[in-house]
Amino acid sequence: MFSTLGRKNKKLLLEKLEELDKIPSINRGGCAIVASHLKTFVEREFNVKTQVVYFFGSLDYSLDAKSYKNLKENKPDSCKHALLRIGKRYFDTECHHEHLKGYTLKQLKNEGLEVHLEVPDELLEKSIRKRRIWNPEFDRRRVRIIRRILGT
Repeated sequence: MFSTLGRKNKKLLLEKLEELDKIPSINRGGCAIVASHLKTFVEREFNVKTQVVYFFGSLDYSLDAKSYKNLKENKPDSCKHALLRIGKRYFDTECHHEHLKGYTLKQLKNEGLEVHLEVPDELLEKSIRKRRIWNPEFDRRRVRIIRRILGT
């Protein structure tokens, strides 16, 4: 699917990811927020279906297991990292560096993200609204910067 975006659209997407990556602590409590806004941007601009996916380290780790269970039961919760799936590739703000074609599942597993779960839009938004479950290092006042960059 990413390969069907076309060169111009890929370039635009990677430019947006690079801009987003400059936001302090974006991947320390803001990854799901970015994934949600990125989903809106990509679907609007490129007319491509996407999916936000939550990743967890291991279900042997009690916090990951608890969050995974809650989400499977349609209860809002957090994750270790949230990315946007376009086709078979996964994108976050760091993709503009060395993973210009997005991450594969194998690459993510090699990074310690062993378990993943597609999150329905409604559950994603409910989860994002529960501030206390996310890493507080990301300053949510910076969401306005995400909105400005992506026009969402």
